[in-house]
Amino acid sequence: MKNLSVVATLVACFGTFFVGYDAGVMTGMLSVPATEARFGLEQPLVRGIVVSSLYIGAFFGSLGASIPLDRLGRRRAIMLGSVIFAAGVLLQATAFYVEQIIAGRLLAGIAVGIMHSAVPIYIAEIAEEYRRGALATAIEMVLVFGIMVSFLVSLGAYHLDDNVGFRLAFALPILCVPPLIFGMQLLPESPRWLIGKGCTKDALQSLSRLRNLPEDDPILYKEFSQLCSSIENEAQTGEAKFAELLSPCVRKRVLLSLSILVLGETTGLGTIFNFIPDIMRMAGIHRPEVHLLVGAGRSGISMVASGICALLVDRIGRRPLFLAGATCMGAAMGILSALIAVRGFPSVDDQAASYCSIAVVYLFAIGHNISWNSIAYIYATEILPQRLRAKALSISIGIYWLVRTMVVQVAPLLLSLLGWRVFSIFSGICFAIAVGLYFWLPETKGVPLEKMDEVFRDRRLAMSTSSMP
Repeated sequence: MKNLSVVATLVACFGTFFVGYDAGVMTGMLSVPATEARFGLEQPLVRGIVVSSLYIGAFFGSLGASIPLDRLGRRRAIMLGSVIFAAGVLLQATAFYVEQIIAGRLLAGIAVGIMHSAVPIYIAEIAEEYRRGALATAIEMVLVFGIMVSFLVSLGAYHLDDNVGFRLAFALPILCVPPLIFGMQLLPESPRWLIGKGCTKDALQSLSRLRNLPEDDPILYKEFSQLCSSIENEAQTGEAKFAELLSPCVRKRVLLSLSILVLGETTGLGTIFNFIPDIMRMAGIHRPEVHLLVGAGRSGISMVASGICALLVDRIGRRPLFLAGATCMGAAMGILSALIAVRGFPSVDDQAASYCSIAVVYLFAIGHNISWNSIAYIYATEILPQRLRAKALSISIGIYWLVRTMVVQVAPLLLSLLGWRVFSIFSGICFAIAVGLYFWLPETKGVPLEKMDEVFRDRRLAMSTSSMP
């Protein structure tokens, strides 16, 4: 099949649809007063625990993701994650107590952790280098689409009987699991993983299917030979061990992979994403229907921004998009802080300030989705060595989820204690990140995974936005 790598990317990304849906549906339910009252979600501490429980599960899922990724393969790891996710969703949909929702979100979070490791690795290893960045943006585009659907479903659930509405909203993503498992069964495994397991014949067949070229084609054979040579050279050092992540030649890349993921969370993403109802109330907008529509609108704008990123990432590179995103988010947070701070002043039109706050939330979404939300995972994946990729990424994503858990846990308390000042803090962090990335972020546009070592050996090449020949 022509462009099978594109089809494989879209099928694999189908798993991120229900990841986004489950993350978004809880935010939507926070806007439904009946659901809040049923489970005691009016209390900031309980809200934080319920929302962050998904990320606690993701932390443990990420740390253990390297086991199925290395032993079962990239495809089967995705399928395993989808089965675990279905079990977690069932627990939430049948919940009668808040403890059951927390347990279901913990289980679903384990699946999220596996998916967020497996899907980027699978895409990075099957994609051609000239469109690896563009294909990777599909991960977040589908995830954001899942979030948008969750807000629209929550809006519908708001008008249904409480006992039916929230259960229907939680259960819907189960419908996505069978098509994902069936689709992944039909797709080829990562050629790089197969070579690492000594299955060179299967790897050649897999690469042949992905590139739509016969196995004896010179172009295909050249790529296959380069893969084999690179992976065999790495394999000569023996079985990959976690201790190797601290070796001087690898440590810098692992720290950069970790940093690019964690820095995205310190921009205030978790607060903007998970607590839209709280922010809208601070801005003077109290109708639950408006909260849900704002969330859905933000997701729609995020999809458009991700699409723009897909068009640009393999043309202008990763660095310019990260820098533009951090600057845009910093400006949005600063403006949001000012708009909320001036509400109530005699000379200020409160209604105008409220609607401007919505626009600024959308501006933040644009900044985040032309940068971190679209390319952070693929960047954190592609810079890592092949034989250590699964182990290093599982730790990086695990720590990312741990940081996100802490941010989401304290966000409701900070919003109630500091109010608009929280957004001023996030604004300063965003601008500081932009400055740091300008000096320390290497460019990886157009670089084959097998030549990534050269990027980190040559600083001039690392800071260039031109493709590697």
